[in-house]
Amino acid sequence: MPESEHNSNILNNFGLFYRELGDDIKSHHFFSKALDLNPNNNFAKLNIGLLELKQYNFSSGWANYNFRDKPPTNLSDEIHEWNEGYIPTEKVLILNEQGIGDQLLFLHILTILKNKNFIFIVDKRLINIYKLNFPEINFITDNNLKAYDYKFYIYLGDLLKYFIKTRSDLIKIKPTFQKIKKNISLSKKSNSVNIGLSWKSTKSKTESKLRSVDILSFIEPLIDDSLVFHSLQYGDIEKDLNLVEKNFKIKILSQNIDYFNDLEMPISIIN
Repeated sequence: MPESEHNSNILNNFGLFYRELGDDIKSHHFFSKALDLNPNNNFAKLNIGLLELKQYNFSSGWANYNFRDKPPTNLSDEIHEWNEGYIPTEKVLILNEQGIGDQLLFLHILTILKNKNFIFIVDKRLINIYKLNFPEINFITDNNLKAYDYKFYIYLGDLLKYFIKTRSDLIKIKPTFQKIKKNISLSKKSNSVNIGLSWKSTKSKTESKLRSVDILSFIEPLIDDSLVFHSLQYGDIEKDLNLVEKNFKIKILSQNIDYFNDLEMPISIIN
């Protein structure tokens, strides 16, 4: 690796460090310095884009966000990338590209979507949830792409730039689901509020530390007689539940639910 490219990556890491500290000015400074050394550093461009989007600079922010890594489309060469200039009557395939959390975040756009000719690929765990809430839109998994006729495609993250161009566009988005009815036992306490909790990752050891919090530190500031806590955490959590009960004399209710695969059930718990 050339020295300039190596040093550019180091400066980009400094920018990430200051971003984690909440210092956007210093963060932007180091991302820019990284680009001065290596104008082809797409990670630095992406990070600047994320800062710009945070500051509602949508025009430049979306342009730089485009430098993120995207999976291959694996589509026919006859399927072209869509933009808002194409005929709105043609079917457009919307490709998901990241984890389920990103899909839930980006799909908030559905509340302001006017073009009903989009076909969204979503995680199979989300299919029924989105079909219930947006029955006029097509949702599929990547297992049945051949079942639909489409001429264009676009990545979900790229679709946003055509609908969120100003801060007022962002304000129009209302990220709500209809109540999903499931047979589940909730608290019978009057005026109680049911709160779902998830506090740790089960991924690799290094990544898990970055995505996890200590359950006692997490729940202590939340304790209130009007709140009832439900575990939405998958994996082995018996030790954590016992720690909370021992230290704070409260129970985090845990249902017999497959929290990894059955997302409809935890959504039905939360109010």
